[in-house]
Amino acid sequence: MANSSRDIQKERAARRKVARWLAENVGDMVMPGPATIIHKAEQLIWRFPAMIGSPFREPQGPVGHVNVDAESGMILSSSTLVLTDEIIHK
Repeated sequence: MANSSRDIQKERAARRKVARWLAENVGDMVMPGPATIIHKAEQLIWRFPAMIGSPFREPQGPVGHVNVDAESGMILSSSTLVLTDEIIHK
């Protein structure tokens, strides 16, 4: 995927969608971190780490991640946050 202005706009739109989904389904203190693009089979996916934030501290985490189809902008994994092993085992 080229780093064109269209790709940047798609990433920003996906980030806004993930931020809204995290706020509505996880909590208002969880926000998306910097996205990475991954290739899975024939699909391009934006992977956003879920970070815990506070007005008084730097973001902590990631505590999990949310995957978004890079073409359609749809949140994948049945709209679930994939938690890191560190959180699951506490």
